[in-house]
Amino acid sequence: MKTGKVTYWNRERHYGFIRCDDGSADHFVRGSALRDADTVYVGDTVLFEIARDRQRHRERAVSVSTDKSASGHPSRGAKDSAFVASHAPKDIKF
Repeated sequence: MKTGKVTYWNRERHYGFIRCDDGSADHFVRGSALRDADTVYVGDTVLFEIARDRQRHRERAVSVSTDKSASGHPSRGAKDSAFVASHAPKDIKF
C-alpha cells in the first residue's frame, strides 16, 4: 500500500485527489473508494492502492483508508471547512 495526503476533496460531488508521498503524480479518488470513512479532509494522511481505470485509461486510488495516527484529527465536525483548502490540480483532466 502507498501513503499520501489528501490535497483536494469535494464533499458535494464526493471525489478528490491524493498526493503520493513517494513524489509521483496526484491520484484521483472517488468517494466509493473510501473504506473506513464517509469523507476525508484536506491534509489527512491516507493509505491506498493504485488501480487502472478501464474507461479513462488512467490510474486512480482505490481501497483508501485514513491513517488516524498520522492525520492528527480522527474525526471532525460537519462545520469544519478544511476540505476547501485547495483546488484540483490543473494537470489532471476528467
